[in-house]
Amino acid sequence: MIDYTGQQIGSYRLVRRLGLGGFASVYLGQHTRIATQQAAIKLLHILDVDSKKFQQEAETTAALVHPHIIRLFDYDFHDQMPFLVIDYAPGGSLRARHSEGTQVPLPTVVQYVQEIAKALEYAHGKNVIHRDIKPDNILIGGQGELRLSDFGISVLSQTGRTTLAASYGTGGTAYYMAPEQSRGKPEKASDQYALGIMVYEWLCGKPPFSEGNAINIQYQHAFEPVPSLGKQLPMLPLAVEQAVLTALAKEPHQRFATVQVFAAALEMACQTKPPAHIFPQSSNASFQPKLPPEAQVKPQPSTERRSSARPIQGGVSHIPPVKSASKQLSLSSCGVGGVAGGVIGAKGAVAATMVGAMVGGGVIELIVGISFLIVLVRLGSEEAAKFRKEQKSELNKSIVAGVIAGAITGLIIGLKGLGLGNGMAIGLVVGVVVGVWTEFPGNSTKR
Repeated sequence: MIDYTGQQIGSYRLVRRLGLGGFASVYLGQHTRIATQQAAIKLLHILDVDSKKFQQEAETTAALVHPHIIRLFDYDFHDQMPFLVIDYAPGGSLRARHSEGTQVPLPTVVQYVQEIAKALEYAHGKNVIHRDIKPDNILIGGQGELRLSDFGISVLSQTGRTTLAASYGTGGTAYYMAPEQSRGKPEKASDQYALGIMVYEWLCGKPPFSEGNAINIQYQHAFEPVPSLGKQLPMLPLAVEQAVLTALAKEPHQRFATVQVFAAALEMACQTKPPAHIFPQSSNASFQPKLPPEAQVKPQPSTERRSSARPIQGGVSHIPPVKSASKQLSLSSCGVGGVAGGVIGAKGAVAATMVGAMVGGGVIELIVGISFLIVLVRLGSEEAAKFRKEQKSELNKSIVAGVIAGAITGLIIGLKGLGLGNGMAIGLVVGVVVGVWTEFPGNSTKR
C-alpha cells in the first residue's frame, strides 16, 4: 500500500496517515494556503469510477449536516483515484479508546448510544443508511462528542472497482453486519442491529459472534442465538439485556421501531425501577410487534437471578398468583398422578408376571418384587418431578402419592399372576383414588 504522506492532494498537504481500512486510507491534511485549516483526506481505493453516480452519492452524503456526523466538504480525483475532504476529529476513534477485550461501564455505553442514535435517526429521516456501523467509524470530536463517520462509503465504493477487495473482503465488518445486510438487503434496522452488537461488545469485551472467517460469522448472525449477557455479567439489569436482545433480533421487523426507541429503552432499563412504559402494552404497536407465545417474556422472582433473557415484547401478560394457580391444578394433578402411576404399575405388572412365571414364587419372587418396587418408586418420583417442571407448579404431594400407589398396586397384581390387564386397570384406579384423597383438605400436609 502506497503511503502518500508528504504529497499534495488537491489543496491539502498530507501530514500523516491516520488510518487504513478496506475501502480507503485517511490522512491528516493541512491546507496549503490557510494555515489554520486542517481536514481529513480520505483516499478511496477504487478504480474505473462511474463519475456521475459517484457525484450523486457524494452530494447525498454532503447533505448530512448534524453535530454527531462527520461532514463531507468536497471531493475530487488524484491520479484517477477519488478522494474526500471531510471533518477532522482529533480525538481518534472509539476503537482506539476501547481496545479489544475492554469492558466499558454501562453509564458510558448508554451515553455513547444516545449520541450515535441521534446521528442515525437524523440520517434515517433522510432515507440514508450507514451500512458500516462499528467502533472504528465512531470518531471523537474536539469537545469529546461522538461523530459518526463514513456515511456513504460503502455505496461510494460500489461506483467502481475496489482495489483492496481481495485483501479485506467483508471480514472487517462481518462482526457487526445484520443478517439481512449479509443477504444484500440492508434496511434502517440494519444500523440498529450493528449498534446493538457494539453495545454487546462494550459490555462484555467481545462481540457475540467472532469465531471463524467472515462467512462463518455471517452464518452465526443469521441462525445462532445471541449468547446470554446475563451469564457473562450477572449484575447486569435484566431489562438492559432485554433491550440489547431486541435490537439483535434476527428479523428487522422484530427489532425496535427506530434506533432512537432503542436508545430510550436502553436508558430507561438502567434505572433501578424502570417506568412501566419501557414495556408498553400491545396497543403501542410502534414500539415492538407481537411475537409468538414462546418468545414472551416470563416474570422472574425478585430473589432469583435469571439465566437468560428474551427480547422485549409488546407487554407482559398478567400472571395469576401462584396460590390460585396451584389450586386450579389440584384435580388435574391427581388425575395425572394416577394415570402415571397406573402406566408405571402396568410396566411392573408385565415384568413381575414374567419373572413370577419363570421362578415360580417364593423367596426369589419376593426379592424380585422388592427390587421392582424400589425402581418403580424412583420412577414415580421422576414422573412427578417431570410433571412439576412442565406445569411450572410446586411438587404436589398428590402426584407422588398417586404414582407410587398405582405402581405398587400394579406390581402386586403382577406378582400374583393376575394378568397385565388387571394390573394396569386396578393400578390406574388405585392411583387416581389415592391421589384425589391425598389432595383433600385435612388429608395432606401444608405445603
